[in-house]
Amino acid sequence: MPTNKSAHRHGGPYDRGSADKFYKRTATPHYFTGATLKSLRIEEDNMTPQQVINYHLGYDNAEAHGSDETNTVYLNGHKD
Repeated sequence: MPTNKSAHRHGGPYDRGSADKFYKRTATPHYFTGATLKSLRIEEDNMTPQQVINYHLGYDNAEAHGSDETNTVYLNGHKD
């Protein structure tokens, strides 16, 4: 899991990887510069190597946990 806190922001590469796996989408590295779907989407060709790694870490972490509470809590941003 990335240690850089900003790597976990909503819309960031790690978050998008986690969401893609959670919603059973194929791995397609990308992220948003701000709010998801309300800001510029950056595709893999324009991502840094670390951003691509963070995307795959999010995807792989979600895959390792399936659709259990770990991912639900992360995607909701809080624990119910």
